[in-house]
Amino acid sequence: MKGVVTLILLLWVNLGPNSGITGSIVHAKVGSLSRLYRREVFDSSSPVLQISNLEATVHGGNRATIKWENATGPVSGYNMTVCLLSDPPRCESATGPKTSYNLHHLESGSMYQVDVYAYFKDGGDTTNGRNERIFFTTTKLPSVENLEATPLGSTSVELKWAPSEDNATQFDIDACPQDGGACVHAFTSNTSHILRGLTPETTYKIQVRSAIEEDKELSFGHATTVSATTTLLPEISDVVIRATCDHFIIASWDYGSEGITGFLLNLCTEGQACTTRSVDKDDREHRFRVDPVRRLYTLSIEAYLWRGNAKHSSPVVNASVTSFPQVPTLDRFEVEPVSSSQVRASWSNGFDADVRILVCVSQSTERNCANYVAHGTQKSYTISGLSSGTKYSVEATPAVTLGDHSRPTCSGLPAVREVATLTEAFCRYDDDLMQTIKQISDNVKALTRRRSQFNPNRRDDDISTKCELIEAKLRTLPEKDVRDCFDDIDNLIETYKRKTSDLSSE
Repeated sequence: MKGVVTLILLLWVNLGPNSGITGSIVHAKVGSLSRLYRREVFDSSSPVLQISNLEATVHGGNRATIKWENATGPVSGYNMTVCLLSDPPRCESATGPKTSYNLHHLESGSMYQVDVYAYFKDGGDTTNGRNERIFFTTTKLPSVENLEATPLGSTSVELKWAPSEDNATQFDIDACPQDGGACVHAFTSNTSHILRGLTPETTYKIQVRSAIEEDKELSFGHATTVSATTTLLPEISDVVIRATCDHFIIASWDYGSEGITGFLLNLCTEGQACTTRSVDKDDREHRFRVDPVRRLYTLSIEAYLWRGNAKHSSPVVNASVTSFPQVPTLDRFEVEPVSSSQVRASWSNGFDADVRILVCVSQSTERNCANYVAHGTQKSYTISGLSSGTKYSVEATPAVTLGDHSRPTCSGLPAVREVATLTEAFCRYDDDLMQTIKQISDNVKALTRRRSQFNPNRRDDDISTKCELIEAKLRTLPEKDVRDCFDDIDNLIETYKRKTSDLSSE
């Protein structure tokens, strides 16, 4: 029971030699002010204003009923004062026309003093009747022993205790911040409990008391008190930040603690305002749309909890990533043959990105392909090691890779062309070169004729035919590499040596 005035000391004194006139001196504390004042004097010899049959009925360990019969004569009301006989006494008063009160929240196993008198007001004068006094003691209920509190993190504390008596089967728990704030209440039938929803970095005064039900109401034993301090919110773990080809930055993380308000994400890059997002406590991923240019972004992420008007945060975790620029396109992509083993791919625009080239044999039943990588600033790339007279499919795709090639790559639209390698490595020739080859061919023919004269039965048509074919080829083919012409000459000479070894000495 709470009142405006908390009485600290109750002292009854005799005000004079006339025992019929008595009064009271009370030391009262109102807020931060303390003063000494005298109750109004009453005449105890007067039969009027005298109550009767004052009695107290105790219910369990925390409740009692006080009642009395009406006083004789005209009565304006009654004054009742209830004091816990402790050191110092704690008192509360009630004034009004009622002749009974139900007292709650008394301390179990404690003695109380009750004083009641009637009063009558006439104009500005007040007459008090005789004071009546009784005492009563509440029932002592089991207490809580060996109370321990262990912080489990930033928002929870584990409690363990033992009851002083076995008949205590229910327990009431209150946890209040030491410096003020919202309290947390719990009720349990166990001898341990985890308080949740506490404020991080806060010292709590925790009280546990036994509870016994009587007449459908609870009575509570003496409270046992312990203190515990919650910790900081834990740090966010497994933070991963990545850039996507469609110009998003995606952040993901993990967080094992419950009872938070949410997460705060802050994405910053040089020369631009930061983007701040608050996301739900159950989210573990969030994405930001960014400009299609290459930029270095830094993400700061923390968990936070609001308690009243105060915000509590976990340590900040930072992560960085570079965003992908717009992937360029290939302008005027062309592929042309260079030789029987080479083709050249070319494009007109230069850019700071890779060109990934895939070369496959056209219409092949097997996946016969090879990969090549060029840089966009080259504007062309020669592919070697191909087969002569073979048709190929050449696919070129611009690609942007941030960092080394093990990191993610964004690809643009591919361009595809088909090309065939040249059938042979033909040569370029002039009149002198043609004359040299013709002389070799004539020499071989002459040797063949001479051998036929020595051995009319032996024919060397193969040599003659070979020479005629070479001459015809050189007369009709377009100009190409001179070095290939020397190859033709060497082949012709080798044929001559191999076929006419028996005549070479001649």
